[in-house]
Amino acid sequence: MKNKILIFTIVSLWGISQSSIAQTKNTDKTIVKVLSFNILHGATMNNDFDLDKLAKVITDADPDLVAMQEVDFKTNRARKYDLVTELGWRTKMVPLFGKAMSYDGGEYGEGILSKMSLISSRNVALPYFEGHEPRADVEVTIALTPHDSISFVETHLHYEKV
Repeated sequence: MKNKILIFTIVSLWGISQSSIAQTKNTDKTIVKVLSFNILHGATMNNDFDLDKLAKVITDADPDLVAMQEVDFKTNRARKYDLVTELGWRTKMVPLFGKAMSYDGGEYGEGILSKMSLISSRNVALPYFEGHEPRADVEVTIALTPHDSISFVETHLHYEKV
């Protein structure tokens, strides 16, 4: 199985980023559409909790992969929902959660949704300063075809003044 090299083009929108990933092999071209979405633990721009609205943003963008930041897993503030699984169910995509830290009776971290099969995944704790929020990345390898795959890494970066 081949692992492709990807070329990223990112266009930022207010609160949402969309990326197109294009890869070429001779004359063949495969396009994988990526949406980066900070879901703010289930809150909308109106500061309410509405997973159907968040799912509609994802569905309307029609991505192949969604990289989600600020994802809650069974926290009190997210009404004990597993947000990645809930959004996966609502969008008909494969969900994956990666824990960065324990929080509010549950966990907090990153998430990925995929229209394609996941071959493998891992959650990697990233270095951080003591007293600051831990960071992690979620890495997946995805089957494009029976003989082609890509690796995709999602994280939530944070600026720290040192």
